[in-house]
Parts: sequence; structure tokens; C-alpha cells
Amino acid sequence: ATWQYSINGGTDFTNGTGNSFTLNEGTYNVDAIQIKQTDVAGNTSSVVKNVFVIVVDTTLPTTPIFSFTDTGSLSNDNITNNGTITVTGLEEDATWQYSINGGTDFTNGTGNSFT
Repeated sequence: ATWQYSINGGTDFTNGTGNSFTLNEGTYNVDAIQIKQTDVAGNTSSVVKNVFVIVVDTTLPTTPIFSFTDTGSLSNDNITNNGTITVTGLEEDATWQYSINGGTDFTNGTGNSFT
């Protein structure tokens, strides 16, 4: 048997090899991805379609930035009595983690700060 797939709603089909194919980065709306199979007698199966939106995101997020409030006698002495670290540059809906021991252990962050 052979199989074909489409990523544009069935307009164009590509012959599949093995048992998988790779989607490029992007958004695939409902019914955009379609797969069908043809046996050696030429009988073609029903087409199966994706029933929900699929988003392929392979782009790395930007590197977050952290800051703290310097409460020392000089505005740039990096001394503080305020233990809150503020994190900016977080991608919407992304998860983030922080470490306070050089990267040995990480804790899941919430919101945009930790103490």
C-alpha cells in the first residue's frame, strides 16, 4: 500500500514514506492536514483530517531579563534589602524557571517575579 498526505486542505497530496512526515513551523487549521492510503488493488481509503488547529512552533523564545531594586547607599552598588527579582521579556503563555544555585536546581516561576 502507499499513502499520501496534504497540508493544504487536500489541494495537493505528497507521497508519504515510512510512517511519518514532518510539518513545517506554522498554523494548520482544521481539515488542513489530510492523509489517505491506496492498496495494491488501487482502492483508496477515506481521507482522515485533523479535527483541531495544530500549531508548530520551533522558534526559540527571547532570553528573559531579570532585575532587582538596588536599595544600597549607592544606586549602582548591587546591594539590596528587597529580595524580589523581576523577570521581563517573557513570551506570552510560556513557562519559565529560575535557579538560585548556579543552575543545579530549577524552580517553576509564576507571574513575572520571585523572591
